[in-house]
Amino acid sequence: MIRSILIPLDGSELSEGVLPYVERIAVANDAEVELLSIADPLSWEEFPTDLDPNQVTEPLAGYLNAKQQTLEAEGLHVRSAVVFGPVAEAILNSASDHDVDLIAMSTHGRSGVSRWALGSVTDKVLHDTYRSMLIVRLDGLESAPDIKRILVALDGSELSAGILPFVEEFAVTLKAGLLLHTAVPRYHLYPSADWAQPAAVAGAHEDLVAASQSRLEETKALIQRRSDLEVESLVTVGATVDTIVSTARDEGADLIAIATHGRSGIGRWILGSVADGVIRRSHLPCLVVRPKAVQDDKLPREDGGSRT
Repeated sequence: MIRSILIPLDGSELSEGVLPYVERIAVANDAEVELLSIADPLSWEEFPTDLDPNQVTEPLAGYLNAKQQTLEAEGLHVRSAVVFGPVAEAILNSASDHDVDLIAMSTHGRSGVSRWALGSVTDKVLHDTYRSMLIVRLDGLESAPDIKRILVALDGSELSAGILPFVEEFAVTLKAGLLLHTAVPRYHLYPSADWAQPAAVAGAHEDLVAASQSRLEETKALIQRRSDLEVESLVTVGATVDTIVSTARDEGADLIAIATHGRSGIGRWILGSVADGVIRRSHLPCLVVRPKAVQDDKLPREDGGSRT
């Protein structure tokens, strides 16, 4: 269960774009929400080097307090804090200090009063944390829809399947259905190679698709035995990232769940690269989950900003 959610905010509408999603997730899980803002004068070239920290932190604290009151009026459990230091490191340290279950961030674009480059900050947090992340890309998104259908990107490996316990529980709390999806790469033929006979390659590819379908059906049956979730399965053929993005769109998914950090199974996904590509190319929010096997080998806590 998601017990706590960290939301870094910089005072902009862009960074606040995750809030409608977080409200729904927090209510469904009775989770505590931590609002975090970071003062990083190193990125404020127009300010003198002897700037009084209070000149930075006080406006941010007032901004967070107003947001906290708004969310509490909606029935959420909220706390807020301002920290001082490099933005990404401060987010990682706060997530570690409070042992949060989910970090929720917007991406793509330069943001508000503290001038974060949200895309760069989100990228660094994504690659340096072992915690699950909800990443929302706001361009082209008019409003936050209900999360009723989740596409779960799997490649047939135990590593990618390691996200299923988290995603399954996430779906149960939101009463959302799951679409288990595997994108099987389309193999190219190289006529000059002795092994690349069309019949042999076609047969191997058909076997790969059939194996993927069988594995998804087994996973579907296992989930249905454990819960009352509506679960479907689908295998498509094509370039991995493009196929995940287009399938999520065509099948009416509201969110994409995907593993990251590690080399994976039958399609030889490099999971971090696939997750990065999906986040960049899809307008849907992405739930990026470190597989359990990788979580057991946690990254060391980064040193960074101190709490004020």
